[in-house]
Amino acid sequence: MLAAILLFCGLLSVQAQIPADVAEVIRKTNAKMTNTAGLEIDMNIHLGMLIFKGNMETKLWSKGEKSLMKGKMKMLGQVSKMEEGFDGTQQWVYESFELSEDVKEKARKKGKKLELKDSLKITKTSAKQKTDNTITFDFDKDYRKATMKLKDKYYVITFSDPVDKEDPKKMTVRIDKDNFYVREMSARKGGVKMTVTINRVKVGVSDDVFKLDISKYPGAVVVRK
Repeated sequence: MLAAILLFCGLLSVQAQIPADVAEVIRKTNAKMTNTAGLEIDMNIHLGMLIFKGNMETKLWSKGEKSLMKGKMKMLGQVSKMEEGFDGTQQWVYESFELSEDVKEKARKKGKKLELKDSLKITKTSAKQKTDNTITFDFDKDYRKATMKLKDKYYVITFSDPVDKEDPKKMTVRIDKDNFYVREMSARKGGVKMTVTINRVKVGVSDDVFKLDISKYPGAVVVRK
């Protein structure tokens, strides 16, 4: 669902078709987004579709190769929680679903019993793998062209001509001109528009954040690979 958009593992290097002024902004942004002390980021993800909308509260932590992302979304009578982490030796994906009382009541009236199982998938690996929920800033790898304009306090960069035809045709990024933090990203694919708003960036993350503690996921079905 979140493919081709966000995880702070290095933002945009220079390609020949990307103008020099855009490349310079990207270089400075990359330096801010790869702080060796680690980054803690609060953001909101808004999904706009033809017949419904969804909002996800998301928090990211990154430090070197280590990363952790937690998100919570409410949509169509269901609350879903998602977590993805990588500690350098293993990667895990946790998913939890909870139905609203209205949905449960409708099911009871129809004589149905709805039961959703939480899951925790753990994979031993020394290299982080991309998933459908991976958030990336590697637009230099995903797009061949870019244009930029200065609007208020933001550099507004529009990326186009995707390398992969499955990616959105355009991606727009807003970067704060004073501190070079990314503040907003938006893209549209088919009937879905996604807007990511970054509310807070804090420097400094403890290594303890990236430790996997299975006791924090009671009742989840654990699958190891």
